[in-house]
Amino acid sequence: MAHMGARYGDEFHAEANQGQMQEVAARDRARIECLAKGESTGFWDLVNQNQDDLKWCGSAPFYAFLKAVPEARGALGNYDQWNIDEASVVTFAGMSFHL
Repeated sequence: MAHMGARYGDEFHAEANQGQMQEVAARDRARIECLAKGESTGFWDLVNQNQDDLKWCGSAPFYAFLKAVPEARGALGNYDQWNIDEASVVTFAGMSFHL
């Protein structure tokens, strides 16, 4: 989901689950909560906040899914962060959706 750190043009050293990445986790979880509740507008508002400085991949397909299947509700399976290199982190989650 989020792509943070030097590799992605940020001016900070990103370390999974440490420092600024704790704030990223909170912001990721806010987006995940909107996805789980089927709140397309709330989700898209969070994506557009700060011009998507989290650099989430998949935002547009998630939004399209929520618009196409508005009755879908989701549940978070797992969320984590991973250092793709010594100064950059990607975040990821597994979710399931049902009608």
